[in-house]
Amino acid sequence: MDLIIKLKNISWFLETRFLDFGIIFLTYWSIVHFFTGILLMWIISAKNKSHYKYPLLLELLMLWELFEIFSYYTLIQYGVIFFIMEPVSDILLDIMVGMFGGLVYTKFFKKANAN
Repeated sequence: MDLIIKLKNISWFLETRFLDFGIIFLTYWSIVHFFTGILLMWIISAKNKSHYKYPLLLELLMLWELFEIFSYYTLIQYGVIFFIMEPVSDILLDIMVGMFGGLVYTKFFKKANAN
């Protein structure tokens, strides 16, 4: 049970907003999504030599958000709540931040590794 409490505390900390413009806001989860975008684009670029890297990244990020929604409703049935349900604006922002991470990898890190 201690593990569940620790995971809840970590998750709720990551929900802290550090930039807030009302409906658009950034939390520490946004940083996680940014680096996830970088990591996924690195993996996609290494494994996929086609020009469809961004659609694939978008699909993976959308699948992850669907997994979050599914796991929220599944876990809540058992009384386990690790995170709060995100509003649609936050889900879309998570996907955009992840895509931005992928763009940053493509524009900066990939070129640095090529040199």
